[in-house]
Order: sequence, then structure tokens, then C-alpha cells
Amino acid sequence: MTKTLYEVLEVAQTASPETIQAAYRSLMTKYHPDKVAGLGVEFKKIADERTKEINSAYDILRDPARRAAYDRQLRDGKPESPPKQETERKQAQEENGTNSSRSRVIGLSAIALVIGLVVAVWMNSRSSVLPVTTPAPTPRPVIQAPPPSPPVTPPAPTPPGAALPVTPPQAFHPGPVIQDCETCPVMVVVPAGSFQMGTDPQSWYHSDDDEHPQHHVTIPAAFAIGKYPVTQAEYYQIMFNNPSNFAGDTRPVETVSWDDAREFVKRLSARTHQSYRLPSEAEWEYAARAGSTTAWSFGDDVTKLPLYAWFADNSGQQTHPVGQKLPNALGLFDMHGNVWEWVEDCYQENYQGAPTNGNAVATGDCASRVLRGGSWDFSPYSLRSANRGRNAPDDRDIDNGFRVARTITP
Repeated sequence: MTKTLYEVLEVAQTASPETIQAAYRSLMTKYHPDKVAGLGVEFKKIADERTKEINSAYDILRDPARRAAYDRQLRDGKPESPPKQETERKQAQEENGTNSSRSRVIGLSAIALVIGLVVAVWMNSRSSVLPVTTPAPTPRPVIQAPPPSPPVTPPAPTPPGAALPVTPPQAFHPGPVIQDCETCPVMVVVPAGSFQMGTDPQSWYHSDDDEHPQHHVTIPAAFAIGKYPVTQAEYYQIMFNNPSNFAGDTRPVETVSWDDAREFVKRLSARTHQSYRLPSEAEWEYAARAGSTTAWSFGDDVTKLPLYAWFADNSGQQTHPVGQKLPNALGLFDMHGNVWEWVEDCYQENYQGAPTNGNAVATGDCASRVLRGGSWDFSPYSLRSANRGRNAPDDRDIDNGFRVARTITP
């Protein structure tokens, strides 16, 4: 019988978000690679499958909207499909023959075929010896991602000072680099421009309701954003502590709250006499897309994601040093995966009435702040450029980090 997501996390269906988070952390610690390193290959495989199940369950149950939808499915008797590896395992069992009578028929047919082949070979060998030609292997079919949705048509020309047309992809390339001190984050200048924020409901991939409606946003002035997420070494230089679970100077800092990130930019600004801040959600998506209109900055082909990101399938259930994967067109690294990144905005359940000038949302559910980018323990779906996460501003989760922005003054 397929486990429910609550059973996977070993919690009751009525569990509070805090209980679910605590259970997730406990299970991830239990099955962490360092814990199972000396227990053999087979146990490691079991642990890897278990962590994927745990991540899949937590990915849904941590989000109030997705959890509510899942609970409705449970009540209706149609729970969400089990994790991919469990589905594949069941399919393999079916293919290997759960129907014993069918297996017997296939087995007898196979024996008859082998006997026939042996007789034929023996008869041929008596008359002449024929060269045996090994047929060329049949090439495996290439599975391609569904075609991307048609490019969004920019709105009609508007009066001076209003929204600009969507900035074409060719306008995005690595910009000038800024570093205000030897231990300060390296920043990349992002040009002004316009883009379509959110997800087109007609896209080939499923999207969440909070990504709608897709809307036109203009970033009126150039700004700078971190080339990488803030590292543990950079965080320590400003805050004089390192709360991270996965220690390493060049790994992204994690287990930091939105409040912590805000305090970091405040102190960094005081040290450098520059205007550091968290990026707005619109600035973050504009920089992450880097002119793209696809699911990820590099396109819609999910098989390329491991080239650009650390996520549940390749991270080994831990963060990794920043900058090890490919950057996007702006020269920004780890915009997909490694750690979720706090942005300035209060969370809103959709984009109705959202700012179109790139400003952060300062109203709505300010008891939740927005996170972007996905992380080392989430699925490709959560790493999409438009995907949105949220948490309480004082929450310190093991996959929450941030990158900084800086206002550029003339």
C-alpha cells in the first residue's frame, strides 16, 4: 500500500508546520550521507531512496496551498502520486510479471524459440558455415522536452515614462563586476529593462496559482546583484558567526532567517557606505531569467538542469561550494538550486495588483516573506525561474540562504 506523505515524514495529518519541519530535519539528519557512509552500498541506496521520498513529501507539505490541495485529495480518495522512484519500482514489478500465468506462457514460448534457433543453426552448419552478422544496436530514442510556449508579445507602445518593451535575450550578457572590499560579495551589474514576470497558464508545464497572472514589469534602472549566494566566509566577516549546517567557507550560508539577511545588508552598508539590500522579488526573477521566457534560464530541457544546479537528484543531500555549476546569461551562479534565497517582499497569494516597476511588495502577508530559486533538497519543479516559496521571517531552515543586491547611484 502506498504511503501518504504524512506517513513518509512520520507525522500525523493534523501535524503543525513546526512539527512537520522538525520531523523533516530529524529524518534528513538520520539519512545524511555522513551517517550512512560506512554502512555499505546497499544501505546507501536505501538511504538515497528514502531521502528522495522525504524531500518529495516535505516539498508539498511545507507549502500551505499545496498541503491543502493534497489534504483534499486524501479526503476524495485520490492522493497525489507516490514519488517517482516508487512509481518506477511498481512499474518494473508489473513488467517483470506479477501475473504468474502470463509468465509461464512467456517462459514456454521462450524455450520453444531457443530450441528452434538451436536446430536451425545445427542444420545450417551441416551445409555451410555462414558468417554471423551482429545487428547494429537500435539507437535509444531521444526524449525531448515539450516545445516551449510561444514568446510573449510585448504590450503596445506606451507613452514616455511608462512600461518599456520586453528586453530581448541578446541584450543580456555578463555585466561589469563590483566588489567594495576584499571580503565583500562580488556583485554583477544588471541593466535596466522589462520582462514578463510569472508563468503563462498555457505553458507546457504545470504552474502554481501564486505565479499568476503573468504581468509586465519594468526595471527602471540598473542595479547590482550578487554573483553568488552569500558564502559562509562572507557572512562571518560581517556577522561574526556562522549558523550553517553544512560547514565550508565557500559554501552558501544557510540556516539564516529573513531577519538575519536584513541585518547582514544593514551592517554591510555601514561598512562600505553603499546601499546594500535584499533584491525585490521582481529584480530576482528578472536577473534569474536573464532574458529567457522558459522554465529555467537555460531553456525547457530538464535534462540540462544538472549542468546549472544542485538539487535533490545530484546534491548528495547537502549544499556545495558556490560557482561550481554553469552561470546564466548575466554571469550569475546558483540562481537555480543550492539554497533558497530570501528576497525583500511580503508574500501575496497571486500577482493581482502587484507592482509593475520592480519594487518589493510591502503589503499583504508580511508574516511570510518570499524565497526564490529552490535548493539542494528540492525537485526540478521548485527550481523554475518563476517558482515561489515562503517562510516566516524568523524561520531558520537548513536550505535557506540569500544573495544581496546593491543600488547603483549615478
